[in-house]
Amino acid sequence: MQPRQSRNLVHPLPLSRTPLPAVDIGGFFHMLQGALALYIQTEGQPENTNPEFIEEFPRERITKQDETFDIITFRVKSAVPAPNTNSGGAPKRPALRESKPSPTLGPDYKEQVYGWWETVRPEFTIWSRNNANANDMTEWFHIFLMKYAFINKYFAGRGIENFVFIERADEDVDHNEGQEIYKRRLTYEFRLNRMLTTQSRSLTNVSVTYGIGNQVDQIELTSNK
Repeated sequence: MQPRQSRNLVHPLPLSRTPLPAVDIGGFFHMLQGALALYIQTEGQPENTNPEFIEEFPRERITKQDETFDIITFRVKSAVPAPNTNSGGAPKRPALRESKPSPTLGPDYKEQVYGWWETVRPEFTIWSRNNANANDMTEWFHIFLMKYAFINKYFAGRGIENFVFIERADEDVDHNEGQEIYKRRLTYEFRLNRMLTTQSRSLTNVSVTYGIGNQVDQIELTSNK
């Protein structure tokens, strides 16, 4: 299934920088990990659960009945160029957003900031040995994301815009190692402001003298030092 285009994704004047350090896709999940730990500390977690937010499914723990198995895994379901025009067109390459003298390498160098936008769909899967726990954790995690995105404005300023909830997929049961593992899937979408900063030597004029026979001429060429 092709990713559905979200509405209102056009940013007429993209910022060259974000107020806070901008994150990439991996940084988004890392940021969520810290936010979730804070949420558990301040507001608690569902009764009879011990949620863990991890990247890989811990298969080695399935057979250990004495361990809790309340897991939230994450993955990138899709990432595509984001439209930046009213017609829905998406650029195919980064655009130069800012060029200025380098603040660290001196006046002979310039700092250039390139940027582009991506529409990213993260998917979260909630796993538990208990069906009720899986339902409780799914509701709890969804409320956490909506609160931190829209009320606490936790994503704002970090290059994450237009965060929206897409769907909760059909409930499912995974049979592994003779056990029933209940799983729920939540999909969201956001617009990611990608930025890349480069340092380069400024262009200068170079004088070149050349001659043919008795004729000598001089020209100036523009090149990098």
